[in-house]
Amino acid sequence: MNQETNPFDQNFDNLETLADAIYIAFHCPVTIEDANHRLLAYSSHENQTDPARIATIMGRRVPEQVISALWKDGVMQRLLESENPVRVSAMNDIGLGERVAIAIRKNNDVLGYIWLLEENGHLGERELHQLKRAAEAARAQLMRLQMKTRKEEKGYDDFFWQLLTGH
Repeated sequence: MNQETNPFDQNFDNLETLADAIYIAFHCPVTIEDANHRLLAYSSHENQTDPARIATIMGRRVPEQVISALWKDGVMQRLLESENPVRVSAMNDIGLGERVAIAIRKNNDVLGYIWLLEENGHLGERELHQLKRAAEAARAQLMRLQMKTRKEEKGYDDFFWQLLTGH
């Protein structure tokens, strides 16, 4: 991958197209989740994947035992403290293969995470640098999603207020 080219310097229609672009760039299955570990988007994957990825996709949320293990192992703390990708060792007892993850940030706030399953070997330094660029592209998508959610919630609040007051 040429370090000067940035495959993520474009407008993506949604998080799914971004997840697929990340998959194409790194040849690793991708999941994008919000700060509460709810699954927002995922890429396709080849024949193999690990049980944690399957459970996340099926449940639309990272399983609690995986979240707990990541906290116990210090992975989540490292993600919260670092602006760089974090390498995650396999945790066979919970069905988690080797991964690289990065927090998606707006200033000091974590909006979500990108997780790449490294099933074809470790990503190099150039790929890790590109993953930071992917997180920047995801930030814009997550901010749009948050704005849309806030507008919907405000609409519900306004509607409920109208029901209560009769106006």
